[in-house]
Amino acid sequence: MNGIPDLVSLLFYMIAYFFGGFFTAKEAIEIILKGGFEIDFLMLIAAVGAAILGAWVEGALLLFLFSLGHSLEHYEAQKLQ
Repeated sequence: MNGIPDLVSLLFYMIAYFFGGFFTAKEAIEIILKGGFEIDFLMLIAAVGAAILGAWVEGALLLFLFSLGHSLEHYEAQKLQ
């Protein structure tokens, strides 16, 4: 019976990874294909590493905070235009 709640929590972590990392992954791939290297790629590697180590909460929190930072950055850039 303990396996079902573990699978449910893992599913929610995967959903959090998807929504937290979608735009970060998109930007990282675009920059890498152009031959660049930015912090987006490093954050994705850190989140994947956290998942591999079983620290899903930390990886999801990392992606959430990084996405929040990007959102606030874009919001301020739009406000200044």
